[in-house]
Amino acid sequence: MPQSAPVPARSRKVKALLAGGLVLGVGAAVTLASWTDEAYVEATFGTSSFNVQVTSDGGTAWEEADTPGTASALIFSLGFDTLEPGATVYAPVSLQTDPAGSVAGTVTLEGAAAGAGGDEALFDALRYTVTALEEDTRCAAGSVAGETLADGPLTTGSDPGAITLAADGGNQVDLCFAVSLPRDVDRNTALQGVSTSALWRFAASSDDA
Repeated sequence: MPQSAPVPARSRKVKALLAGGLVLGVGAAVTLASWTDEAYVEATFGTSSFNVQVTSDGGTAWEEADTPGTASALIFSLGFDTLEPGATVYAPVSLQTDPAGSVAGTVTLEGAAAGAGGDEALFDALRYTVTALEEDTRCAAGSVAGETLADGPLTTGSDPGAITLAADGGNQVDLCFAVSLPRDVDRNTALQGVSTSALWRFAASSDDA
């Protein structure tokens, strides 16, 4: 019976390489068939607002008054423009944050600056007190009661963060400015018939988040 011719070793090697090639080819086909996809995330950011308002007419009109040129004019009691030694005049001021949207914060009253063209001697002679009024008290002679925030020459300021304001107009802080010409002031003619003006600044900062 005739026997099959032996397969050359080279032929076996070629078949083995072809088999390997087939295996590699299958692996490459799996890689090329992988699916792809994407996913995204996004966000929008914004900032809060901090805005303090002031009124000096009992709350009829709230103002921004955020520049010297738009300062809210204090309405003092009668006699503010004809002061005599020993006289004291009163003016109310109220503060709040914007009810339309504002974070909470603190306010510090800075000492006054003298207005241009005013009498310097009178400015230096005047004294004032600022009181944070208790509930049911008025800014008038014999009625002022509450915490004293400033007391001394017009250039005296309050302690840092003396006034605390809640967010969104949550509280109204009522202040009383009382300005006086001391009774023991030098009564020489240099202080007669003169005038002066003062500009106070409320420095406000929002609370830390």
